[in-house]
Amino acid sequence: GELLDFHGGLADLSARVIRTVGDPARRFSEDALRLLRAVRFCAQLGFSLEEKTREAVIACADGASAVSSSRVYEEFSKYLAAKIKIEGRAETVSSLSDKSRRDARICALARAFGIPVPQLSRAMGLSARRLSAADSLFAQDSD
Repeated sequence: GELLDFHGGLADLSARVIRTVGDPARRFSEDALRLLRAVRFCAQLGFSLEEKTREAVIACADGASAVSSSRVYEEFSKYLAAKIKIEGRAETVSSLSDKSRRDARICALARAFGIPVPQLSRAMGLSARRLSAADSLFAQDSD
């Protein structure tokens, strides 16, 4: 009947922070799927990444290429369905009324997960031409 919290998880939940147990870079190198999940949990729960965890996600991002495409697709799909803040409102990406902004965000997420836009368009049943145009717009916006 007693909860033992050896790693401060309750405090992290209260602070709405995602953190790894131990060295984040080591955890992500053990299993790169963990870094995809950390990002997804932030989107789903409205949490933020603890600084060292965030740095390790960035440093270890190339390791995500070793994750099977089905697992990446699963995480990516969950990420897209997650509630995220867009222009100060919490809503899902798919509920945006401005399709080109939605497409640009989808392309940005695809880049984050290392998924080529043409492959993504086929997997999601979206227009490759429209997604490519949105991807170009997004790339210009981010410069």
